This record gives sequence, C-alpha cells and structure tokens, in this order.
Amino acid sequence: MKAKLTFIAGLGAEYILGSRAGRAHYDQLKSSVRKLWNRDEVQGTVASVQESVKAQAGEAVNKLVHQVLPARESVAENSDAFRYAGLHSGRGRG
Repeated sequence: MKAKLTFIAGLGAEYILGSRAGRAHYDQLKSSVRKLWNRDEVQGTVASVQESVKAQAGEAVNKLVHQVLPARESVAENSDAFRYAGLHSGRGRG
C-alpha cells in the first residue's frame, strides 16, 4: 500500500513539475489530490500506518536500550581495566 501511495505521489509531483499546461491544470490536480486525501478510507489508512509506526518505534527503542545498556556496562568495565593496566595511552606495564 505504501509503495502505491509513493508511486501516485511521484506521478503527481512529476506532472506538476513537468506540466506546461498552466495553473488551471495544477489547480485541478491539487483539488483532486485534496479530495483523495480527505477520503475516509485514505485517512483510515494513514491513521493505521501512524499507529503501526509508533508501535514499532517503541519496540525498536526497547530493543536498543536492552542491547546498549549491557554494552555500555561492558565498555565501562573494560575501560577501568585498561586504565588500571596503563593500556589506555598505548603503554603497557613493563
């Protein structure tokens, strides 16, 4: 569905940018697009996609947090070990 909407939007943009027919055709197209956009079916799909994206974004943030926090702790532990061993500046003990 998203691909179809993108394709239609691309066609509309191409028509607007490439049209030499004048303002009347632009206004007609604009009116048609506005009517299409305001249809209940389209707005229902838009709302559905927005909710889906919000849900997936929340899940992505949770996954990221659960992966980053342990990595951060591991890096902090290792950096303390490197600091203790004198390895942080490229010098070893000896």
